[in-house]
Amino acid sequence: FIHKSLLSGANLSALKIEAEYIIKLMEAHSQDFPRSFMKLHHQTIAVLISRDSSTDDQEAEQGASKVMELSEALVFHRAMRSFYMGHYDRCLFHTDKIGNINVRVRTLRGMMLLFYQGIASFHTTKRVRRYTLKATSVHSINVLRKAAEDSRWNWQNKVALLEAELFSSENNFDDAKVAYNSAIALSRSSKFVHEEGLSCELAANHYKKHGDISTARQYYLQAKHCYNNWGSKVKGEMMDQKLEMMNSCMF
Repeated sequence: FIHKSLLSGANLSALKIEAEYIIKLMEAHSQDFPRSFMKLHHQTIAVLISRDSSTDDQEAEQGASKVMELSEALVFHRAMRSFYMGHYDRCLFHTDKIGNINVRVRTLRGMMLLFYQGIASFHTTKRVRRYTLKATSVHSINVLRKAAEDSRWNWQNKVALLEAELFSSENNFDDAKVAYNSAIALSRSSKFVHEEGLSCELAANHYKKHGDISTARQYYLQAKHCYNNWGSKVKGEMMDQKLEMMNSCMF
């Protein structure tokens, strides 16, 4: 329940309370293995709310050396945290472990890792060849497009956003504009408020890159609204910082 709710954009504050309650129940019944999973979720939720890292993954790390499923979960949560904090190189470091850790792509966790990897590949600061980045994103698009045939509600918005990022990287302004708007509308239709916010944020980056500051500001404001509704204080503050930087450049 907590895992799917987190990925579907449920309110983070409510999820944090629910996770803390479940952890207490598991501790009372000495359910150590499930508790390690739930603590991973709790830590991720805390990071997404306020960058809170007062707890660590030590318990999960110890279990990961013995249980493959916990090892996969650890990689996933670290990738997700890095992705939403904008640490794209770190996100790719974790997603690159997919091959080593043998994550099953057709699982929800594996599919989301491909999505994070595809988006992060457009924003890495590492010196890699252009065709390598494109190959990574195209692979993610192809896999998720196939998944969207079975569940458009879950995956089509992610396909649209990956396509938008690809168009933007190729300076295909018009197709990128259409794809970003599609990603935003599809995310809203599926009630994935966090991914609506992400789509708005990346659209804003695109317009800013092309010098359309007015439109970029509108999308940053829309992203902030979505992130605040998600319950992510830290992402809302990030949008404020981007807006302030744009304002300072105008004077």
